[in-house]
This record gives sequence, structure tokens and C-alpha cells, in this order.
Amino acid sequence: MRGAMERFRRRRWGVVAASVPLAAVASLVGAPTAHARPLTSPAGTVRAAVLAPSSAWAVVATPDPSGDWGNGALDALRGVSCTSPTFCMAGGSYVPRPKKAGVYPSFPLFERWDGSTWSVLGSPTGGGISGISCSSVHFCMAVGVTNVENGGPHLGEFSLAEVWRGAKWAVVTSPPPPPGIPAYESELTSVSCTSRNSCVAVGSYGEKRSPRAQTLVESWDGSQWSLNQSPSPGGVPGGLNALSGVSCSATGGAICAAVGYEASSTNGHAHAIVEVDHHGAWSLDLDVGAASSESSHLYGVSCARASSCVAVGDIVGGTSNLLLEGNWDGHGWSAAPRSPSAIVGVAVTCGTGGTCTEVGPSGGVATLENGTWIAAPTPRQARVSASSISCTSSMCMAVGDYVVGGTTRTWAEYDRTR
Repeated sequence: MRGAMERFRRRRWGVVAASVPLAAVASLVGAPTAHARPLTSPAGTVRAAVLAPSSAWAVVATPDPSGDWGNGALDALRGVSCTSPTFCMAGGSYVPRPKKAGVYPSFPLFERWDGSTWSVLGSPTGGGISGISCSSVHFCMAVGVTNVENGGPHLGEFSLAEVWRGAKWAVVTSPPPPPGIPAYESELTSVSCTSRNSCVAVGSYGEKRSPRAQTLVESWDGSQWSLNQSPSPGGVPGGLNALSGVSCSATGGAICAAVGYEASSTNGHAHAIVEVDHHGAWSLDLDVGAASSESSHLYGVSCARASSCVAVGDIVGGTSNLLLEGNWDGHGWSAAPRSPSAIVGVAVTCGTGGTCTEVGPSGGVATLENGTWIAAPTPRQARVSASSISCTSSMCMAVGDYVVGGTTRTWAEYDRTR
């Protein structure tokens, strides 16, 4: 299942490379295995080194637990959540120096921001993190994928959830997808928590090494995860359906919205979708199939209030790539492509005041003000791949990775002037 999704994403990257670069849904690096030993204690702390002092946005140094051992060193941050200028939690994955030739295990990477430095936190399992959400300094939930031996020549990939309660990260059991699919694989890509007792996580599941995938939605009640039914509009058996972002709001009446894509086959032509939780029942509220003759995809969504959600992604129209913006007004969704000069967003965060900030695939940032996206000056850095952004009322933090030589390193940029 995961192999099929990766092939689809690589096709989309190839299409977009000719115009506006497109960052795909955060994918985990390396080929994890259950045999290597994870990082078990906090490691290097790195002080924020401002590389672009003339800009409101500045690149800050982040730890790389893999070290610099060669082309196989892969460190990446895929999700970030900030509750204040002095507390952010980021999650991703890292690949330490292999103990066996040809085996490159990856492990969840957690880093904490205290207002001036990032420091590494330990994780008790293997795999990697693709989404993270914190409701306070005492509660965060992270989701991704882990690996379990299945008795055969391959590792099975299964959804991973870890919880932070103020002291350390701990694994919590994630429920299996719906019955009826043998030898499934599953992954969680995004999570949104409004409190320590309320989280929603989304992703996909399907048969192992199959081109088919179905949407996956799980909810957390403070003690355990439960499975929710969600639509997979791409259809079975050839459908490829996945949710890449989710956001929940408790302001003005609870709402959760999830975004992603559906495809009736794996030929590279997909259509963006939005699914909304209406009082416990998930339904398809928007399918952007008619908006593009080629492909469209929504990556991130943010619901500041029950009557206001903004989703971002991309749409391929002829030879141009456009920012695809989805808007929820409390009654229905509308989707509108923007001009090719607009930043194609891979993640977005919105405040209750109506201002939204998105980050693009190469680290560019834009703010939605009075219906217009306004690009912000950001540091220029080659080979950056941004994945996530989080803002408070006074700061923003974006994370991802960048490539130097043959090594992938963690990356973050910070705006402290809001």
C-alpha cells in the first residue's frame, strides 16, 4: 500500500517540477527495522543561530542526532506545534549510523523549543513521526508509522501514536483499520488536539504492497484511540485515497475537517477532497474533481473557528501550478485556484482573528489578509523541503529538512515579530 502511494507522489513531484515546486505529504525516510536501538535519552541542545538578521523570518539551528556519517544520514522534521513563544514540539525521523551493512533503520525524532534553543528528546520505539499537535506544555500527541515483523521477508508498516504528558514520550496503542482487508498496512499523517481528552488523527490504510488505499480516521478520548468510519471516494478495488491534514476547532461549536486526495486509479490523476466531522459522522463535503483536467491535492487545513476553515494545496491547470485554496464558512466549502505567482502551500495555520499563515515547499511563507495572500521575506536556503508550520499570537515556527552534500538535515525557520 505504501509503495503505491509513494509511486503516486513521485509522479506528482515530477509533474510539478517544471513550474512551482510541490512538496508531497510528509513521507518518512529510510527503511526502518525493528532490530536497531532507538535514541533513549535527550541529546544535543543547539542555540538558535540567526542566519538572516535582516528578515523577520530567520533560520534557526536544530539538532541532528544522526551526526555526519555520510550519505545515509537522514534527519527530518515533519510536524510542529507551538503553544507559546517558549514552547514548541517538533516531530520527524532520523537514521543513525547503521550497525549492519545495507540496513538503515529510522526512529522517531522529537525536538523541543524553549524560546531560544532546540533540544532532542528520546522516543521508545522505531519508525517516524509525520504529525504533531499540542494543547499545552503538558500534553502533545504525535502520529506516524512504526514497523512490526510479520514472519515473512518484509516488515509491515502500522500506524504509530505517541503521547507527551510533560516529562517523556510514550507509545499508545492505535486501533487496527476496519476488518476485511488481510495483511493491511496503515499510516497516520496528521493529528489535531483541542485538549488532552480530544484528538483526531488521519491517514490511510490498505493491503500490503498494493496500489489500493482507503482513508483512515481515529479519535482520542483521553485514554484510548477508536476507529471512525470515513468515506473513500476513489472507490474499490482500484481506489487510492489518503488524508494528509486535519484540524479541529472547539471555538464557536466543534468542527473537524480533513483534507487529502482521491484517485480512481494510480495513473497520477488525483482530485482534492475535504471530509468534515458532523457531530461524530464523517462525510465528504468537497471533491475538486471538476476543477482540474489533470491533478489537484490539498495538503493542510486549519480551522480557527467552527465557521472558518482554510485549506491549502495545489492544482495543475495546463502547464501551470496554482495554489488551491479551500474555504469553509460554516455552511459549505468553496475552492478557488490562485495565480501561478502565489505560494503553493504545504501547511497552514490560522488564528481566531482571521489571519492565516502558510508555508510553501521551499520554505516560503505567505499570510492571508483580507482575502489576499501576501508573501513574507524569508531567508534563501538551497534544497529546503518544508513540511509544517505553527503560529501563536506572537510567533511562528516552520520545520522541514534540507540537503547538503548527500546528507539530509533538520531545518526550522522562526518569526518572532508577530
